[in-house]
Amino acid sequence: MNKQLVSGILSLTLFFSYSCKNNNNQNKNEAPPYADTILSEKPASEPITVSAKEMCSDFTGNAGLAMTKYKDNELILSGTVHLAKSLSEDDCNYLTMMCSDNNNPADSTPLLIKCCILDIKRVDTLKEGDLVTLRCRLREFNNNIVLLDETAQ
Repeated sequence: MNKQLVSGILSLTLFFSYSCKNNNNQNKNEAPPYADTILSEKPASEPITVSAKEMCSDFTGNAGLAMTKYKDNELILSGTVHLAKSLSEDDCNYLTMMCSDNNNPADSTPLLIKCCILDIKRVDTLKEGDLVTLRCRLREFNNNIVLLDETAQ
């Protein structure tokens, strides 16, 4: 009788061990039962690297598609300074970039890229013709002006 009792206990132990092992493997593939949707954020995407010339081409080609491409994305914009000015009418320390590489005011593209700069001292050091790279976000596109806001680097 002892042999049968020991044999039965071993059988039950093996059965439960096997059942627990299979149950654990199934749980690893399942999604967690609870996710905090309030604290979860959209994963940060890689910044879009773009030149002023390319951005101008996108907005003159199809402004709607350009807005979709750039809106809500961080941009790394490079180009040639056309003008840098402190405190415009909208309290923005800004620089403007032309759509061509030669920074010619007679540029045939009637589009202007205007970026609000965070640091007023930096604006005062920029000169026409300087090559710059800015980390920024698109604010709006209106009256052939692409308005951007510089973001912290």
